[in-house]
Amino acid sequence: MRDFCIAKEKYTPLLFRGISSATATANLEDIIGLEDEKQQLQDIIQLSMEGIVETRGVLLYGPPGCGKSLLAEILARHCPAAFIKVFVPRLLNMGINASAKFIREIFEKADNASPAVLFFDGLIDREKHFVLNQILVEMDCLTPNTKIIVLAATNQLEIIKSSLTRPGHFDQQIFVPSPNEINRRKIIETFISKLPSISDDVVDLDFLSQKTAGFTAADVKQLCKNALRLAIKESRSATKLSKTHFEEALKFTHSSVTVDENESYNLFYHQYSGK
Repeated sequence: MRDFCIAKEKYTPLLFRGISSATATANLEDIIGLEDEKQQLQDIIQLSMEGIVETRGVLLYGPPGCGKSLLAEILARHCPAAFIKVFVPRLLNMGINASAKFIREIFEKADNASPAVLFFDGLIDREKHFVLNQILVEMDCLTPNTKIIVLAATNQLEIIKSSLTRPGHFDQQIFVPSPNEINRRKIIETFISKLPSISDDVVDLDFLSQKTAGFTAADVKQLCKNALRLAIKESRSATKLSKTHFEEALKFTHSSVTVDENESYNLFYHQYSGK
């Protein structure tokens, strides 16, 4: 009986797998760069919740590992609304009927908790069109006075060309790019500042920010972690992180996004937004 009770506590029903009501523990300051994107999303959520300018859906797009999910979670946490996060890839194995029921119940949950921010993380547009279609159906059923904002994040450009971005759906889109040289420098500088000390062999931040061109935010953070691991091998106190460690880490830490992929995101943004 005891084993059964323990198993029951750890068991999550199929229809509620992929849901997270927990919010991010990070703060806005933890998102380095993306100042325009933070302000844009913050304004959209605030104006919509106050009933000034209604927005039904916002789509965050850009390369993977650039902070789309973190940006959505932190900003949602800073507004007076319930936050519900759904991991879309986990819905794809449910089948059409089960996933449709799941999405309907999630929208009902958001409606009951209104005002609410409903976040679909990891939208993909492959053969599983039924997930996207059901999300749009539920968005169409929302009444004008319902205080629910639907956020979504994707790294697939083809989704932006679909019916998801029509008026009344995700008609607001925010591009979240890979960090530029200045922000890559800030990411490395922030990481180093959290260590007790560094070696006399001063880390060359300008050199590293140039060498990491094309890196996503996650890639830059991984470089820092790899350099720290090399330092720990030399000293368990890990207080001697140096330029040499970063140079060694650069030999096996690479960008997870190709140059062509980064260019395609940037080109699409400039063509799509007219900027």
